[in-house]
Amino acid sequence: MAEAGAAGYEILTSSRQSDRIFRVDVDSGLGRKPCALPAHLSQVLYIPEHSMLDFTLYDAQVQYHKAITTSPLGKEEIVGRPLMGSRLFKTRLNTMDTATVVHHGAPRYMVNLDVDSIKDGGEISATVQASPSTAEFNHGKSFRIDIIFPMMTDIFSLAVADTEGKTQRVAISTTYPLQPLRTSTGVIRFPYFAFSVDHGTESLHYEWQIHPFDHGTLRYTLFRTPSRAPAEGAASSQQRLPLQQHEDADIVAVYHHIGRDGSLFQPTSEGVLLLPAREEETSPLMEFVTVATLVGMLWRIRGMDIWQDPSENGGHKKRSLVEKVFGVRRHS
Repeated sequence: MAEAGAAGYEILTSSRQSDRIFRVDVDSGLGRKPCALPAHLSQVLYIPEHSMLDFTLYDAQVQYHKAITTSPLGKEEIVGRPLMGSRLFKTRLNTMDTATVVHHGAPRYMVNLDVDSIKDGGEISATVQASPSTAEFNHGKSFRIDIIFPMMTDIFSLAVADTEGKTQRVAISTTYPLQPLRTSTGVIRFPYFAFSVDHGTESLHYEWQIHPFDHGTLRYTLFRTPSRAPAEGAASSQQRLPLQQHEDADIVAVYHHIGRDGSLFQPTSEGVLLLPAREEETSPLMEFVTVATLVGMLWRIRGMDIWQDPSENGGHKKRSLVEKVFGVRRHS
């Protein structure tokens, strides 16, 4: 891995970062540097379109690979497989047969909103649990993860309970290392979400990152990092972005938005989660945590109002708490 302080990052001056943000293609959501996916991310979960914390994630490996690797023209050996971040990848992903996935695919994880927590007014919470088939694959070892969203903030946390009654608390911090991007509809910020997970006596660090210039605005990548991300505001004149020479092994998962939108910063979420292959000898904990942090991250993103200049159109009308919690309809 290239040497650049924290592994996986390069330090950019503010002027260079501003130039990169200015050149982000938020209309299409495409990346300037499309790349092949790491080969070890062979498991695919489909996240149906949702705005509430109440949905099921399905196994979509067959339908995903059929959509991505099959050329309608029958010239796959000429065209090649599309790179993630390219127009071809976005187009093919949007042709995935999601109806078949939902009606015939195997459910993997269920997300359920804790309605009682809303009545208390202090925080919102949801539960993530594995399907019976997923738990069976893990020889009965499973987890229950409660996602807790404190009010009036952008952070959240997980309470991870295993079948033996042990509970681990995972705090997810939110930082904004990239400059905001002004668009025709407002100003978009690009949050990063960092957390640590205890594996035996070792604590491993992870971070969900978006790289709008390189990867586009439709993708978040979960990296394993050598240490926690710097606190917000710690890097003032210099900011960080991933090196193109990062090792694939540092990529734990990839989420990619589905739809014609130019970014995943929408009132509803729909996409695919790419994960490492499920091996019998490995612990299912990290997969559980990955799913739960993605659910929490998407909920936080949907709750972030896109800023608007108060001088333009009389300002921006915020969505009510009821709209954020119970969802809003996408207008066609």
